[in-house]
Amino acid sequence: MFVRNPDVVAEALHRAAGVCEVCVQPAPFTRKSNGTPYLEVHHKIRLADGGLDTLENAVALCPNCHRASHYG
Repeated sequence: MFVRNPDVVAEALHRAAGVCEVCVQPAPFTRKSNGTPYLEVHHKIRLADGGLDTLENAVALCPNCHRASHYG
């Protein structure tokens, strides 16, 4: 298990400003808890493969792009 830096997630989401960083479409829905756009933070190089938990290795994706990044 990897210890994730919550600041990386927060900064990636802030950088994306509610827009998927792959398909460049607005987030498909908002979080019920606080009304913010729902995007998922993904590591370009998996932590399990030696990727770093850094903003440079993170991208904010809509759920469709996140699934596609894992399963094609």
